[in-house]
Amino acid sequence: MTKIEVTSKLKDAVANYENFCLKMGELDYFASNGDKWSVSENTRHLMLAISPIILAFSLPKFLLRLFFGKPNRNSRSFDELLAKYIGKLESGGKASKPYVPNAQKVDVTKETELKKFIILHNRLFNKIERWKDVDLDGYLLPHPLLGKITLREMLYFTTFHLQHHLKTIENLQKPKYVQA
Repeated sequence: MTKIEVTSKLKDAVANYENFCLKMGELDYFASNGDKWSVSENTRHLMLAISPIILAFSLPKFLLRLFFGKPNRNSRSFDELLAKYIGKLESGGKASKPYVPNAQKVDVTKETELKKFIILHNRLFNKIERWKDVDLDGYLLPHPLLGKITLREMLYFTTFHLQHHLKTIENLQKPKYVQA
């Protein structure tokens, strides 16, 4: 996938996630789901996950090369990376501590949380614009489950990660509360 294609797919995933959340009531958005994360917790997890990616796309290229080395292989396709990630999840892979959301602040609303979610993703899109398509295959980033992956693969992962969490929140219990 080209940079334009993966960015478009990522933008669609962000919009789909946001639109689903906007349709639900405030109480449902924050409702506890037993041992599963609430919709709000899923959203905060996604924000925690994207923050280091924004930072990485902000760094000078020489620092990425210095910290993470140079790829010794071509980037995997979206489907290849997806298969590897699903395999890691199926063998027990879970979010590591830095990506587990903390307790929700009392004064946060669904609207303010989703605004922050969109701001973070727009920040990433702005950073991606500064990169040449070919450079997405020439630099590595660490991933907690996948090891070192190229920037292109990180964009694939970020797209799938949003899609995965959208499916997760769609499969949570049916709305408990009716929005007035």
